[in-house]
Amino acid sequence: MNVERIVTLVVTLLCSLFINSIDSKCVPLKYDKFVILPRYGILRGSVSRTTWTNRPIYQFLGVRYAESPSGNLRFKAPVPVKPWNNIQDAREFGRKCPILTDLAKMTEEERRATDLEDCLNMAIYSPNLSGKLPVMVYVHGGSFYLTNANEFPPNYLLERDVVLVVVQYRLDALGFLATNSEDIPGNAALMDVQQALTFVKENIDRFGGNPNSVTLFGQSAGAAMVSALVISPAVPQNLFHRVIIQSGSVFSKWSVSTDPIKDARDIAEAAGLDSKESISHLNEAFIKMDVFSLLQAVDRYQSNLQAGPLHLGARSLSIGGPNNLLPDLPQKIVSAPQYKKNYPMIIGTTKDDGSYVATVLYDFLIASMQASGSTNPNVPIMTVILQLLCTFLDAGDKCDAIRNIISGTFWTEEELASHDIATIAPGLIDLLGTFLFKGPALQAALSNAGFDRKNTFFYTFDYQGEKTRFGYEQDTSHYPFKGGVTHSDDLIYLFPYPSQVTPLNQADTQMAKKLIDMWTSFATNSSPPSLENGSGGKFSWPPMITGTFGPYVRIDKEFTIGTDYTTEFVSNVTGKSNTDYRQLMAMLSA
Repeated sequence: MNVERIVTLVVTLLCSLFINSIDSKCVPLKYDKFVILPRYGILRGSVSRTTWTNRPIYQFLGVRYAESPSGNLRFKAPVPVKPWNNIQDAREFGRKCPILTDLAKMTEEERRATDLEDCLNMAIYSPNLSGKLPVMVYVHGGSFYLTNANEFPPNYLLERDVVLVVVQYRLDALGFLATNSEDIPGNAALMDVQQALTFVKENIDRFGGNPNSVTLFGQSAGAAMVSALVISPAVPQNLFHRVIIQSGSVFSKWSVSTDPIKDARDIAEAAGLDSKESISHLNEAFIKMDVFSLLQAVDRYQSNLQAGPLHLGARSLSIGGPNNLLPDLPQKIVSAPQYKKNYPMIIGTTKDDGSYVATVLYDFLIASMQASGSTNPNVPIMTVILQLLCTFLDAGDKCDAIRNIISGTFWTEEELASHDIATIAPGLIDLLGTFLFKGPALQAALSNAGFDRKNTFFYTFDYQGEKTRFGYEQDTSHYPFKGGVTHSDDLIYLFPYPSQVTPLNQADTQMAKKLIDMWTSFATNSSPPSLENGSGGKFSWPPMITGTFGPYVRIDKEFTIGTDYTTEFVSNVTGKSNTDYRQLMAMLSA
């Protein structure tokens, strides 16, 4: 008699003993799967299928890894989930972490009647519950305040022999508000992911996973969180064993607030509080505030047009605080003499990551024009863009020098003088991509390669398929530019979501299979597989060389090797002969 049959019989017996009758919700169905977690209890899962070969997927959804972080636990480190007595039904996704737009659709009574914050759960998918397979733990993106576990289904990745875990963490103010105090230490979401990894380490063998082979991967804000966990002095090295970082980095200035206390005071003002009150008084108010009001306050603070579109508070990681997760700027953490952390790493960006931010900037400019009564969005766009960038970089008296370097790199004099958005769009997309994604990713790669010369692999994702996430399924016809290979387009080939980007055509399916092979091979062996070139031959993905900006792989219809990644800073425009990309890197590192 196999283990699965024994578990089914035990479950049936428990149903009859503890429920007093064999309830229809308790009786094991033909396709139910059960897992016993010795420290916690029994989980009841279900079965789904992969997309291409119809392999079975044993899935356990809404698996709680921590208690509800509500009440006095709000903003604090997560408390590990307590053991349960009854069989936990893991056939449906758990509660989503609160998102403002979702809460706005609920009545006040519905919001009050529900523990909205009880959302620390994960989805676990396995092709073999008795295996010892490599584990891939995914940290989703979403600008630190959006998305949830059900948006990252397993039906592509589970074509290969890996266990996939998709983690939910606290979003928005609940996960990222900070006053650097014991009451609101900051980076609660990072603590959530750390606790989720601890739960995985303790229990993943029960799902057929190997706790000593865990790959942590993420995209966008999730990539920034993975990058932060890589360098954090508070995170043990053995919680995970390798990383894949897609279009995000803790070195990105959008990912980290350097003055979270000021941010918290500004949010308090947006909430109608006296921002000059003591931190302890504000902490108490934030802890007692209902979730909807708290997230509304953050949204008002984030939407302040007069202060520009670069607010970071409560929707970014933060520096400082008693938990020591990010005690200093990332650049200072990795340059400290005692810093020695490194992991086998794949890291890269999409060719046009900047086009996503270009839409945000364009919408901001239009809203600003409308607020001021202006009808011409083209004037004076370059002045506004360059001033915003100087503010973002905290350039101070270096602003003129930065303007000169940027102007000579991304635009001609004629383009600058046009003040026409369509004309300057290619350079704008490159500029935003360089400063927000490509440069910071290169910083993270160089930092890691300095300690692990053989296992840091860099890429640019250049494949443009039939579908795109440009505009995230919203109408983009009003933008005077195209998205190219935009932010999140790589996810089309890893996760079959949303329905607008599935199913894949034949060419896109082949790209998905190649990307799945690359990611899962790395998760298995700490090295990517051999790649095919255009002539049918194969080559090895070369690791980065310390002290250089390469080599790297271009992921496209044909895989090729580049030697200097800084040339990707101008993938849409022709760089000027006098451009010094090291100057751009120096600006990013300042």
